[in-house]
Amino acid sequence: MPQSVTDRVIALAAEVFQRPVTVTDSFFDLGGDSLMAVELCILIEEWAGQPVDIGTLMQAENIGAFSAHIAQLVAEPR
Repeated sequence: MPQSVTDRVIALAAEVFQRPVTVTDSFFDLGGDSLMAVELCILIEEWAGQPVDIGTLMQAENIGAFSAHIAQLVAEPR
């Protein structure tokens, strides 16, 4: 069964942070910085095949809100 977009974003975020991540975690509260943001956006771009705006990650209230944006991005026709 394919992973949901949220599950995939959480898995990629956990890879970047090298620790468990949940939808309610804030990128910055996890200790995220600009280099981690770039790394996460690149991983998501590689997975989704779509460009990801780093500003969206930085402005998202939490990982869940960011993954909702990614879900919309993935659903859009290319």
